[in-house]
Amino acid sequence: MTSSVHTAWRALKRGEPGRRFQDWHDEGRRRRDRQTVIARFVRLLLAIVCVGLGAILIFIPGPAVLFFMIAGAIVASESRLVAQQLDRAELMLRALQTWIVRCWRRLPFYGKGLLAALVVSGAAGFTYLVWCVTFR
Repeated sequence: MTSSVHTAWRALKRGEPGRRFQDWHDEGRRRRDRQTVIARFVRLLLAIVCVGLGAILIFIPGPAVLFFMIAGAIVASESRLVAQQLDRAELMLRALQTWIVRCWRRLPFYGKGLLAALVVSGAAGFTYLVWCVTFR
């Protein structure tokens, strides 16, 4: 099981940005010919569990993203529309990342410190707000 997950991860990682999930979908269609209905149902159930875990962990930075990515990859192997949307989202996120990095590099040292302080303050405020809504 672990080796097949590792192989699948490497295949997704090697894929060309903007086509990787559609290629993953095409590969999934070839695999589906050899799979039982139960195996497909288990994969769909696994995707639902990953989305649920991601929703629970959304308030902790990091882990939720991993579960949403796993669920997206599983659903993309079954749905051409989801695969196309994930490829489109990947290209948009890469462009956003390039823009953010470019802006970050242009900022002077004190600007980076100020921005970091604002982000930390905003995260702390959001965490406090969630705490107040949840436990009061």
